Amino acid sequence: MRDFKVLAYCMPQRDNVEALRFGRYLTHLAVTGFAVAADGNISVPGGFEPLLGLQEQGLDILPVVQNLVQGAFDGKLLAEILNNLRKRRRLVNNCVQLVQKYRCSGIHINFENYKEEAAVLTRFMHELYQELKGEATVSMALPAKTKETTWFEGYNYRGLSEVNDFALLMTYDLHWPGGEPGPVSSVPWMEQVVDNALSRGWKHKQLFLGVPLYGYDWPRHDRARVVLHSQVMSLLESKGIHSTWDRQHGESHFTYLKDGQKHQVWFQDTQSVGVKIALAKEKGLAGVGFWRLGFQFPGLWDVL
Repeated sequence: MRDFKVLAYCMPQRDNVEALRFGRYLTHLAVTGFAVAADGNISVPGGFEPLLGLQEQGLDILPVVQNLVQGAFDGKLLAEILNNLRKRRRLVNNCVQLVQKYRCSGIHINFENYKEEAAVLTRFMHELYQELKGEATVSMALPAKTKETTWFEGYNYRGLSEVNDFALLMTYDLHWPGGEPGPVSSVPWMEQVVDNALSRGWKHKQLFLGVPLYGYDWPRHDRARVVLHSQVMSLLESKGIHSTWDRQHGESHFTYLKDGQKHQVWFQDTQSVGVKIALAKEKGLAGVGFWRLGFQFPGLWDVL
């Protein structure tokens, strides 16, 4: 097993070709789309089973259990399940059965937009951790926090550190589509998130640093849209302009005009991914986690 681990999220069916092609560069493949229903049952996404063959290559396959309903994370639905003993136990049991049925090496929890009592979420993770301890790993995606505030208060870093084998810090979307333009994942901000997690009980080798493989294009008076590396390269070529490397934040950016409106773009390239991987290594973390396969670009794997 490699000392420095590489996890990538994957949407089954949509990213299967990429997973089969690039799986050799990864240690963990986190397969999304295992949606939680109101009764605590979990749906299995189409296209998942063809990925299981990658386990024979030594790749850890992790089903990603999510409170995703019609494209949005439903915190209230999750709270209702976690506060109901019968539904919570059903959800725990269904997670265990997923691991056992597909002989997965672990399970990955991605519960977002949870704003209720932190102890309730921690209790669920504790119950799941006890059920799978010694059989499979339990991990989760954590919102990026630089300090303890009322924002993301439903996630108790210290308590969760004791009931997870590892966690991925979602250190992306510092600047998001509905906000002001800026770096998607500023390196100094990422470091603050890591330092806060370490100060709250997480061990270095429990943490994966989340690294985006996408950028955003912000029109001056509207929401941003996601842009991939290939789209950015085409845009730069068509406009005859060059991007600027921001050494402080560790990302490239540029501006352009379209229909008389100014756009600002921040995006990922091998240089930006490289400095983020370097940060993870400098901090002695377990590894990095990419969002996501399907967004990869030429040269990405060379910087590992």
